[in-house]
This record gives sequence, C-alpha cells and structure tokens, in this order.
Amino acid sequence: MNTKLTVREILERPYFHNSKVYASERALERTIKWTHVLEVDDVGDLLNGNELILTTGLTWNGSEQKCLKFLQQIMDSNAAGLVIDMGRVVDEIPERMIRLAQSEDFPLILIYSDIRYIDVTHDIHAFVINRQKKMMEDLEHFSVQLNELLLMGEGIKALLTLFFTFTGHAIAYVPVKGRTLCIPHSGYFQKWSESLHVTNSSSNRSSVFPVMVMNQLFGYLMVHAYDDEDHFIVLALDRCATAVAQEIMRSMYWEERQLNRENQWISRWLDGQLDENTIKEKLWRIKPNMTFTWCGVAAFEQVNNKADAGTVQIHKNIVLRTVFGNESFFVLPIYRDHQLICILLDLIGSRDEKEIEKAVIRAMEQLAHYISNEMFFIWGVSGSVQPLDELGSCVSEAVEVIDIQRHIGRMATPFFRLLHIYHIIHEMDKNGSLEPFIRQQIGGLLDSGDGKRSELLFTLKIYLECAGSKKEAAQKLYISRQSLYKRLEKINERLGGHFEDSPKRLAIELALAGHAYLLNDRVTED
Repeated sequence: MNTKLTVREILERPYFHNSKVYASERALERTIKWTHVLEVDDVGDLLNGNELILTTGLTWNGSEQKCLKFLQQIMDSNAAGLVIDMGRVVDEIPERMIRLAQSEDFPLILIYSDIRYIDVTHDIHAFVINRQKKMMEDLEHFSVQLNELLLMGEGIKALLTLFFTFTGHAIAYVPVKGRTLCIPHSGYFQKWSESLHVTNSSSNRSSVFPVMVMNQLFGYLMVHAYDDEDHFIVLALDRCATAVAQEIMRSMYWEERQLNRENQWISRWLDGQLDENTIKEKLWRIKPNMTFTWCGVAAFEQVNNKADAGTVQIHKNIVLRTVFGNESFFVLPIYRDHQLICILLDLIGSRDEKEIEKAVIRAMEQLAHYISNEMFFIWGVSGSVQPLDELGSCVSEAVEVIDIQRHIGRMATPFFRLLHIYHIIHEMDKNGSLEPFIRQQIGGLLDSGDGKRSELLFTLKIYLECAGSKKEAAQKLYISRQSLYKRLEKINERLGGHFEDSPKRLAIELALAGHAYLLNDRVTED
C-alpha cells in the first residue's frame, strides 16, 4: 500500500481540473502531508515541511522582488508546492517566478476557476486523513496475519513472504550468524548483502532494519526499493522485525527445552561417570565439529534463594547462552542444589587465561542488563580442566569462590585463580583450624581489655599493608610517627615480640585476613 500523497494525485481532484501547472515529473512526485493558506511577507518558521501552500498573492502582488522572495522562502521550508488563486488579486505572475520554480523542480499551480480555500483544504485534509485511516486498518490486518503465522510456528520464511505479498517489496533477513533468507529471491540484494555485516548504512532505494532479541542484535531485515516517506512500509517493517524477533525467541525456547530434556548426561559428566571420548561425542552431537582449548565452570547462586519456575529457568538459560555466545563461549547450563552450574567452552583457541577472564567479565556485564533486583546473584568461575572427565573439580572450585564471597563480599574478579590467600583461609575454615590459628597468632590483640583492641588491630593491619613503612603508615592512620612507634611497641609486646620477623609476619598476615574473613569484612579491595 502506497501511503504517500503526491502532487500528481492532488491534481486529479475536482478543484484543479482547469488549473495550469508548471511542474516536472520529479516535481509531481513531491509528497504532500498537509495544506496551508499563507498570506505573509516573511514565512519564517511557519511551515513544518511538505505542505501544499495556497495563496492569493496579496502580500507580494505588484512586486517581482517580493514575489521571488516569497517563493524562495517556501522552497527553503521544503513546501510541497504552491497554488495561486488567479484573478482574485493576481492577474499574472512574473516569468522569473516560473523559471525559479522550474529550476528547483518545485510545482507551481495556477487556478483560474472560482474556488473557496476552505473547500480545497477540507477536501485535501479529508483525503489525507482517510488514507491514514486506511493505512492503519491495513496495518492492523497485517499484524493479525503475522500473529497467526507466529501462533502456527510457520517460521521466518512465512513472515517474510507475508510482508512481500502485502507490500510488494522484496525483503531479506540477514542474520549475524547464518545464511541469508531472501523473498522472493536473492537477485534484489546481491550488491548489498556483502556489505551488510560491515555497515547498516542505506542507499536511496534500499534500507535495513535491526532485529533485536533481548537487547542483542541477531540480524537485519533488508528491504528493496524502500522509501522512507512511505509510512506504511516503515510501520510494516517494524512489525515484521518484531515478529521475526518473536519467532527467533520461540525457536530459542523450544531448543532450550529440548536441551533441558537431554541434560541428564551433563549430570553424569559432573559426577565423573563419563570418560573423555564419550563426553566429546556428546558435545559434537550438540554442536558438530566443535573445537575448544579451555573448559571451565561458572556457578551462579541467587541471593534470595528462591526456586525458579521452569519457564524462568529456560529464560535464564537463553540469556546466558546469548551473552556468553557473544564472547565466543559455548554454554551448557544445569541446575544443581539451588545453584546454576554453567560449563563454559572457549571456542577461540588462541586466548590465554587472562583474555578468557576478561571475556567472562564482559559477558557478565551484559548479563547485568537482564536481571532485576529480585534476581540478584553471586557468581564464581573455576580454572580450566584437563582431562574433561575431571570437570567435577571445576564445580567445586566455582562453588568455593561463591562460598568465599559470602564472607568477604562480592569480588570484582571472582575467579578461582585469583583467590590467593582466601583459598587457604577457606580450607582452614572448613576443617575447623582457622579460629584456633587466629587466636594463636593475634590473640593478644583480640583479648585486650583496655579498649585498645580495635585501634591496635587496625594499626597492625595498616602497618603491614604499607610493607613496614612507618612514614606511610602514620600518614594513612593520620597520626604522628611518635604515636605510631608507641602503638607498635604495644603490638609487639602483646604478640610476644619479633612480630616483623619472617615467617611470623606471614602467619600474622594470614591470621588478620582470616579474622576479617570471619567478620564478613574484606582486608583488601580488588
């Protein structure tokens, strides 16, 4: 459906049958959005563009200079054309006015019959409004048919075919990954499809429309012979893109359900019941010819610890596959013991461990856009596993990172490789040796009865963080060096002397970190 109202169509209305028209073919194709009566010297900002101007020439009659100025102003305002009621005020127009209009492909229409402007504007406005109404009715009918196809699960090809049938414009879906689908055939798009993955700029005869699913770009709809002033095509293309996105989402949900039904083997893998050859065979069935050099586990635990419904779990899985897929990871999610365990396979063989960790962080930043406060979670990532049948150790590592964050708060980089001293502290806490060790090393400061416990403990912490620099420690504590010396003497006395000697100093630092761990307070910032 062509929703553009052009000068050519307006000239077919009864009021213009006896008019004289100065207009080229290009001028006749100008778009009219409204009509406006204008009897002023200075047009200024009175026009929005694409108006058909009606005038008697009252303000510029008898002055060629004013006449040309008026014409130039309405052309500069992107008016659609100029209609002059001849005989009422103006008997003839200057030849220069005609030449100026023709040089700019601007339609000039002279009416010699007796007409009323109110009748002309009413007729044209009714014509415009009725066409807009018809466009919305057709658009609603188009939307209903799109929804019917979606409910029947006919696929993207059926949606594109409907668009082509309804509009007469060739259309193609170009996914970010995968083969291009063209309706009716690819001949319309051969020159353009190669550059589409590089840029989404448009020419004057073609344009692209992004297909977004969960804020991620999945591809483009490309329309041949597209005119951005044809509002029906613009709106139909928007609805078609939404329908394609819904079809992609439906397909993703169906595929995720299928994978969920078949994920029992993943549990057996995590439990160490499958050998490496069987694991690779299972992976290749899901993604043929898949190659990877890094395999690890990311564990997620929701803070409110509420169990998710099946549809919510599927949605989470889809989001995870999307955001990690953007960073070239293949994801296998499974729910175990109120935790979401994701097996991550790096599909780019050239990345080292630090690059992989950066890619995981980027994926998690994308994931943050999809979660609400109710879905707030903590997460942790294991190291790499080799061979594959020992993946269960990676699950333990990822879960350990989560356990540690319950004590020390959320880590900026929650990777098992970066736990450092907290891995030792966590193991000591598990076997019950942490508290006795802390009391053995720094108990003299913890049991202080003179109100100085917190002050001396904090002083010791800052002093050791400054690597024994008294000047730097005094500055951080906002005290004089003499005051620091006195505190250090008391600390040394209560710790049994020689607290700066290695390995006693290392044991004290470990005890301080363990004490902060038990108090849910981080010793150092990431």
